[in-house]
Amino acid sequence: MALTWQIDSQMIRFEGQAITGDQSDEVIFDELASDETDGAPPILRIRITTSQARSFIDRASNVIKAGRPPCMFCGAPINPDGHICPRMN
Repeated sequence: MALTWQIDSQMIRFEGQAITGDQSDEVIFDELASDETDGAPPILRIRITTSQARSFIDRASNVIKAGRPPCMFCGAPINPDGHICPRMN
């Protein structure tokens, strides 16, 4: 993954590339970064304005804040249909 600031366009650029099962942890990033190589994993590229980034951050924060409440005994999230707590035997 890469997150960069593009000065000329005043935009934020995000790049994410899939890691396939036949790649090891030792693969150098430069080898992964080229999508022109035959059989290269797909790359997602997104460019957004700073205003769009702020909106995304605000929305993501609201989604996280609205998450499931934690169980007071074990800390695991409580689902809408209930929770089986390992500490409440």
